[in-house]
Order: sequence, then C-alpha cells, then structure tokens
Amino acid sequence: MDDAVLYSLILLIFLAYGLVVYALYKLKKLEGPSLSLYGIFLMWKTSRGRKALEKIASAKRFWEAYGDFAIGLCIVGMFVVTGFLLWAATLVSSIPSDRVPPVQAMIGIPGLNPFIPIGYGVVALIVAIVIHEFAHGILTYVAKLKVLSLGVLFFIIPIGAFVEPDEEGLMKIDRRKRSRLFAVGPATNLIAALLFSFIFTSSMMASVTPVHDGVGVFAVVVDSPADGNITPGMMIFSFNGSAISDHQSFAAAVEGTYAGQNVTIGIYENGATRTINLTLADRFDFTQDVNDTGKGYLGVRTILIFTVMGTARTLEVKNGPDFFNPFADMRDPKYFTGSLFAYIGLPLLRVGGESMSPFPNWFTQFYEVEGFWSFLPADSFWILANVIYWIFWLNLMLGLTNVLPAVPLDGGYIFRDGLESVVERTNPDMAAEKREAYVRYVSYFLALFILALILWQIIGPRI
Repeated sequence: MDDAVLYSLILLIFLAYGLVVYALYKLKKLEGPSLSLYGIFLMWKTSRGRKALEKIASAKRFWEAYGDFAIGLCIVGMFVVTGFLLWAATLVSSIPSDRVPPVQAMIGIPGLNPFIPIGYGVVALIVAIVIHEFAHGILTYVAKLKVLSLGVLFFIIPIGAFVEPDEEGLMKIDRRKRSRLFAVGPATNLIAALLFSFIFTSSMMASVTPVHDGVGVFAVVVDSPADGNITPGMMIFSFNGSAISDHQSFAAAVEGTYAGQNVTIGIYENGATRTINLTLADRFDFTQDVNDTGKGYLGVRTILIFTVMGTARTLEVKNGPDFFNPFADMRDPKYFTGSLFAYIGLPLLRVGGESMSPFPNWFTQFYEVEGFWSFLPADSFWILANVIYWIFWLNLMLGLTNVLPAVPLDGGYIFRDGLESVVERTNPDMAAEKREAYVRYVSYFLALFILALILWQIIGPRI
C-alpha cells in the first residue's frame, strides 16, 4: 500500500474515533458509572470479576512472598534499564542520519509504531496489559484495599484491561504493601516474557529444521545473471560442483570465479531439486570497484539457514548470532550478547526489505516443522510462533518500561517509597513535611531526567 494512502487511512480512522467519542460526550454517555473518558482512552467499567480476584488473592502468604520478590526484580530492572538509557545516550551522536528511528518508534501502539504489526501487536498488547493489571488487582486485595471496578480500555480498538483500586486507601497503607502492589505489574510482565520466550525458543523453534542443505536466497540484483533465473525463496545447495552449507562456503565458491565463466548451480525449490547453468557477469559492472574487475558475479543475496534452530550448537559452527535462541550456548559472552540483541531486535531487523518478525513468507518456506508441533499445518505453526514471540516481546517492553524510576510509572512509585524509607532511617529527626517535599522533588527530577534520556534518543541524532 502506498504510504500516502496508508497515512490517509490512519487519519480517517482517528477522525472517526474522535467523532464517536465527541458524540458520546455530547450525549452525556460518558458520565455514567460504566463508561467514561480518560484522556483519549475510553474506559468501560464493571464490577464483575471482583469476586474471582478476591478468591485468587486468598493465598495471602504466597502473594506477599511474590510481591517481595517482585520488588527485588523491579529494583534490579530499574538499575539495568536506567543504565542502558545512559549508555544509549552516549551513542546517539554516532548514529548515521539515515538510520535514525522514526518518532513513531517511541510509541508502543500497534499500527502507529512501524515496527509493531497491527494484528499480532494488538493480541500481544492485550495479553500484556491484562497480565499487568490483574497482578495489580490481586495484590490490591492482598493489601486489604477495595477494587472499585474492572474494565476494558479502548483506543479505537480494545487495547487492554484495567483494575481500578481505591486510590485514597492506597496512599494510606504502609510503604511495603504499596511497593508490592506497584511491583507485581511489571514483574509479572517480565516473568511472562521469560515464559513465552522459553516456549518460543526451546519448544517451537527447536521443532523447525531446514527443508534442504544450502543457503536461502532473499533478494536478486536486477539485470544480474541471476535475474530471471533465480528467485527469492530458492535455496542454493551446490555451486559449480562444490557443496554449499553456509555463507562461508558459498562466498568461497563464488570468489574463485571469473567474468564470463559458465557455472552450474544446484537449486532446491518447492520440494524438488534441479540444476541451472549461468554465465557470470563482471563484478566491477555492479560494484564499480576496480579491485573487482574480471571477477565473477552472480547477483544474489543469501541468508544463513540454521541447521538446527533454538538448540545448542558447538562454538565451531557458529556463523553469526542466533536469532531464535540466544540462551542455547552461553559459553562465549560475545556470541551470547550478540545473539540476545539480535533475538530481541528481530522486529527491527530488515532482510530483503521486510521485518524478520513477523517472519516473512520467503523465510518460512526454507523450513519445515517436525516433532511435537508437526500436528499443526505450516501456516498455523508460523502464525502461532509469531503470536508467542510478540507476547514475549511486548511483555518484555511493558515490564522494562514500567520499572523505570519515573512517576507515574510503577517504578517511579517504588523508587519514591524506597527513597522515603531511606531518608526516614538515615535522618529520623527530619520533619515529615520536609521529608515528603524532599522525596517529591527528587522523584520529579529523576522522572524528568529519565524523560530527557528518552527524548534524547529522538532529538540527538537529528541535531
């Protein structure tokens, strides 16, 4: 779809949403107990579900222990994410202007964020928000506070659920109970992210194997010898009599050729193998590098097809980061770090002009499903794999964002209560009003500092 058409369609959807909200407001339909407006979001409230939450919260000792664990997890996450923002701020000036992410990338709404697909993104966002809010709801009952209502949050479409606690009572309970209540939301998101990541890496991707040995073709250079003879989705398993198993073997086979040379290429496509004969071009005609003069040129761009996805491989056979399971082999810290960033960054990774998550069709046809997940049709398997990955990804992002020590995020309230506790213990003679003012100013300053670090990621590269 043309960008102008897409943006026009998005604008029309927003206008329609605005008109509906305005009409409901004028008809005074947003003043009742069941439907209200919260900024640009519509909130549908209900009292149903409160008894279920209260029953789940009856295992008080378990949830109190879980809340204490959540506080510790959030504090660790707070330092890690803040440290990452500080580190990223030092790299802003080195980002090339053509690689600066768009402003929309900072908005975690599917459709607006160019990296989050609408379908998978909406499903994953709903799951993440429901997990987050219901964790808050359970600890609200554990703290013996009232849950005023539960409901669904709309922004054009349903984007999640919420639990509305008794705000007045929340500020009166002791700090530890309040910190538990705030911490369980992001902590539960992070635990859910770990769970869905395990399902994706160690179960689903471990069931996927290549349909054939070789390298996968994801792009063909126009007017090259390959143009019209080789297409994206094919696999090259031999080149001029040499077996091809990875990038290195393919690059080595092509490197030894010369312009005008006739070569034989083994191709796998749609369950069948065949051989094609091509005459190589002069590489200089395509690269304009004098050092390439006279060298053979085929004109394909290939991607590594992992022999086994999501399982440990020996250090000797690594041919780049593992996009699908960074935890498969943690003996090499550099390899593990690269794989972890590649795995989390799949939505940002573009191959052949397409994101690697959701997996493009030309990529999935390089693999077949075996083992436990083979009962699913191939299309259904990849749809489920994408759903599981995006639930992991958005839970991770929601959890990491909410542990930031910036009010009104959960981490901001945890930091505020923690700072007040430290000040009270280290300076017990300080008047309560003075202590509260000090904590409030430090919390606001830190929140503004965190906001500045985030905005710097957008503004810095554009200066």
